[in-house]
Amino acid sequence: MDPATDWVVGEKGYALDFDNSDDYVDTNTQIQALTTNRGSVVWTVQPNAAFNSGTVEVFWSQLTGTGNPEFSAQHFSDNNMYIGFSSGGGDSRVVVAASPSNWILNGVNCYILTWEASGLSILYHNGKRIGDNGGGTTIQTPSNNLLIGRMDLGPPRFWDGQVSQFSVYNRILFLSEAQQLFVDQFAVEREKAQIIPFAPAVAAGYVGPLVNGPIIKTNVGGGLVAA
Repeated sequence: MDPATDWVVGEKGYALDFDNSDDYVDTNTQIQALTTNRGSVVWTVQPNAAFNSGTVEVFWSQLTGTGNPEFSAQHFSDNNMYIGFSSGGGDSRVVVAASPSNWILNGVNCYILTWEASGLSILYHNGKRIGDNGGGTTIQTPSNNLLIGRMDLGPPRFWDGQVSQFSVYNRILFLSEAQQLFVDQFAVEREKAQIIPFAPAVAAGYVGPLVNGPIIKTNVGGGLVAA
């Protein structure tokens, strides 16, 4: 990523602009280093592709080698969103059909995934619950780093659009908090968030202003901000 052109003004503060070609962020950590049996991931994006584009759009991913087990979030070519944990022996992901209401083209989309071992994985969009996996979530511990905007499953897959928020919590966020996150754009108690540090510059994963800083700093103003 080029800090001169990819650090842009977004809908809420600043955002990173991903080109669906080679832009991504390597967080230099794994989800299991932050939380295990329960947790939440919050990410806010502005997609450039339509909900029914038939393209693969990767929010974030953590694989093992080039496959399962995995922890990931993507819009697949069948125009469904697949989000959560999966392995060769079972799939605990939330699967939701993308639509104009849960995939707002060039608009703000605040997604939250929550999970609990052996329990539900739930997906929220802009403060509304839009799906779950029916229960029985099996936690996976993929060995690769957690990547934002990239998945190396076969040919690398990327994200096309902006990312203005990414954070991981070591607890389940409730519906009221999901609604508050959308209304206040990240005003949840910041001390409970697990802030993932950026790795130093790595090939196309270079991020410029945020190198060696936090991916996000939750604040009422919203957006990705430098440390």
